[in-house]
Amino acid sequence: MTMPRCIRVWLGGSFDPVHLAHLQMIAHVYHELMRAFPNVDIIAKLLPTAGSPLKTQPTSNHQRLEMLALAIDDVPFLSIDKTELQCQPPVYSFHTLSEFKQRYPNDLLIFVLGQDSVEQLDKWYRGFELLSLTNLWVLPRPALGAPSDNLSHNLHQNLNQNALANTDKPPNINIDNRLVPFIIHSPKDLINQTTNHIYIDKFVVPDIASSDIRAWLYSTEARQRQQARLSLPSQVYRYIVEHQLYAPHV
Repeated sequence: MTMPRCIRVWLGGSFDPVHLAHLQMIAHVYHELMRAFPNVDIIAKLLPTAGSPLKTQPTSNHQRLEMLALAIDDVPFLSIDKTELQCQPPVYSFHTLSEFKQRYPNDLLIFVLGQDSVEQLDKWYRGFELLSLTNLWVLPRPALGAPSDNLSHNLHQNLNQNALANTDKPPNINIDNRLVPFIIHSPKDLINQTTNHIYIDKFVVPDIASSDIRAWLYSTEARQRQQARLSLPSQVYRYIVEHQLYAPHV
């Protein structure tokens, strides 16, 4: 059994705004990896997108970076990866992870996704091929139900169908591996597995969405404004109010 030299884990997103569920997701993964690999360096990063092809972007990159910096100011194990912000949009996860694979060839790479994102991989650019570059750590969302064998089954089915439909891929894409992604049951099973493995966590992510927060911030209902405030790191909430971000245009 050979321990990885370093484990690098990313949580990507628009972070518009970054909220407490984002921080809980990456913190949970980090601490689970610390328990599984106590003697291995673990580097956890938030990866803001340059502009998702599937989402609109209400704020500037600079504002999102400032909110991220405020959010992790008191989280010593977290940092921000600006790789995608240094590229012209649209920027695709496949290209980003390809760069990471070249940059860190000897490290164990993990890309954290919510269940909702995994179930939309067919809409991503070469989404099903991410497994040829990294391992996926999937976290369930309450609105989509608890994690179950159905999610594992659906992932297998979707990956298999995609691989069969794309057998004309270039030779550097390993069709056999993509036909048989491995669903693992413990972070420890990631030992010696640089790609092609999926860990479906049972940690349920708090049901918070950035789009809801943007709508709640200036709601006429006090309850929704309170919900927005409680869903954000306090320093991020103050920044939003100070700069009147997400305010409706009249």
